[in-house]
Amino acid sequence: MLGHYTLSQVIATERQAWASTTGSRADFFFDGIIFWRLTLTRRRVADPKELPLEGWWHKTTCNCPLCLSRDI
Repeated sequence: MLGHYTLSQVIATERQAWASTTGSRADFFFDGIIFWRLTLTRRRVADPKELPLEGWWHKTTCNCPLCLSRDI
């Protein structure tokens, strides 16, 4: 299921995560440490004020506690 984690949950798990404000492709990427703003041609460090508060997702193969609890 895509788009089911909050920003706080993503920060706490320290795992790669993606979010979209457009619904069609990821606009933001979290590498576990830094948040990035993604465009078609580049990426830059994201301004904290522009980060979506919800709608983050992990890889479908993620085995973090959040993702494992969703499978129960």
